[in-house]
Amino acid sequence: MEAGRIIGYLFGHMKVAEKTSSVYQAGAKCFEIEELYVSPPCRNRGVGKMLFRYVEENVADEADIILLSTATKNFRAILHFYIDELGMEFWSARLFKKVK
Repeated sequence: MEAGRIIGYLFGHMKVAEKTSSVYQAGAKCFEIEELYVSPPCRNRGVGKMLFRYVEENVADEADIILLSTATKNFRAILHFYIDELGMEFWSARLFKKVK
């Protein structure tokens, strides 16, 4: 919060993996981030990183892994943020190419 305004948020939930995947075993306790948002004027100020680190610290005792899916036009920036700055690992991608 800044000057009484919400400048970012992170929503997520705990779940237990039902099936084994290439990333985790069945029964793994996962915190799945549904949305991490920072208002445009407040981006590049470390707000998203602070939100992620807060959640990471607070779910560490109950979660084995943090998961998230993301969609953006600026994939280089988002991959840099999650992989280089937050230490996440890359698992999969869905790519497309318009043909007409």
